[in-house]
Amino acid sequence: MDIKEIIKYWVSLAEYDLASAKSMHSAGIYINLGNTCFQLIEKLLVGYYWKIVQDEPPFDYNLSILSRELSLKDKLTAEQKDFLDSLEPFSRRSRNPEAQPSSLTKEKSLEIIAGTEDLYKKILQLINQD
Repeated sequence: MDIKEIIKYWVSLAEYDLASAKSMHSAGIYINLGNTCFQLIEKLLVGYYWKIVQDEPPFDYNLSILSRELSLKDKLTAEQKDFLDSLEPFSRRSRNPEAQPSSLTKEKSLEIIAGTEDLYKKILQLINQD
């Protein structure tokens, strides 16, 4: 697979996860919504990593590490930086009950989706820049 195909693959996975998160919200299923949003941003960052570095990213897809290696935070608004940081507790590594944010409500899940969509659009814009 060439690099453009790899990037397209990661973007398509993120796109699917965004649709899944919206469906979860519509169905009132909030428990995995934060993790799905974390994963979709993670997938976009992997695609962006392939674009910038043109190599496999570190195996531990940590949002902080990926964004630092890509100098991503220099390209984000203050709100986007804060939102990116707020997704970390939803990672796979934090799935134990004590590490998870308190139960998601309909309102909180809507905020997470809105923040995720904003970040999704920004990262996608960066991926699509020549």
